Amino acid sequence: MAYETFTKRIRVKAPADVIMNYWLRSGLTEMWFVPTCRYTGPEGERAPNELAVVGDKYHWEWVEGTVDRSHFREIDFPHRFVAGWCDDALEIEVTIEAEGEGSVVSLTQQNTQEDESERMKCYFDCSEGWAFYLVNLKSMLEGGIDLRETNPDLKGLVNY
Repeated sequence: MAYETFTKRIRVKAPADVIMNYWLRSGLTEMWFVPTCRYTGPEGERAPNELAVVGDKYHWEWVEGTVDRSHFREIDFPHRFVAGWCDDALEIEVTIEAEGEGSVVSLTQQNTQEDESERMKCYFDCSEGWAFYLVNLKSMLEGGIDLRETNPDLKGLVNY
C-alpha cells in the first residue's frame, strides 16, 4: 500500500514546552494554525489559555471554512502528542526534541483509507499543508510574522 504515511520536520528556535503550548492551547493555536480553534473536555469548552488533555475534542476551522473535529489520543507534554485527523479517520503524531538552542518538530500523518486514490490525494494535499503550517509556526515563534492568507476568496493557495 502506497502513500500510507509521511513525516515533515522543522527546526524552531524555541524550547519544547513553548512549542507544545502553541499546539495545545487554543488561543495560541489560532495565532499560527487555524483562525478558529476550540478544545472541549468533559466539563465543556476550555479557556483559550487552558492546556488540552487526553480525550479532549478539538474543532479546527480554516479561513475558507474547512472544519476538522477530532480528539487528542495521547499527550506527553512537552514532548509528544497523538491526535485524530480528518474527523478521527486518520492520525497525526507530533514530537518535539531539543536540538542545540532550539527544537526539532516532527509531524507524522498516518493515511489509512482503503481507496488508494483517496490515500494518495490526502498524502499530497496534507503533506503540502503541514509543510506550510510548520513553516508558519517557525515564523511566528522566531519572528512574530503570520504567513497565513486571510482572504477565503483567493482559491488554490497553500497558505490558508
